[in-house]
Amino acid sequence: MPRDQPANAAAGSGVVVVTGVTIGHDSGVAEGSVVTRDVPPFSVVAGVPARVVRSRAAIEAGSEAAAVGSGARAAAAPEGAQKARAT
Repeated sequence: MPRDQPANAAAGSGVVVVTGVTIGHDSGVAEGSVVTRDVPPFSVVAGVPARVVRSRAAIEAGSEAAAVGSGARAAAAPEGAQKARAT
């Protein structure tokens, strides 16, 4: 983690933070993420490259609109695709 990272930010194991990137106040970085851009305050980022997946400020306020792109994964399934059933 960079020296200028706020003390109250959290990061999972295996996180890579590119030089010069700032982790925002009260933010979280998911395990195995590669952070290539600045992380906004009160946000949760994940992925390679890391992207904002939630805003912690909205979560604490009880808003379900905190999820960035909520419902986008469901819409991405092709028509006629069926979920596998556990037997």
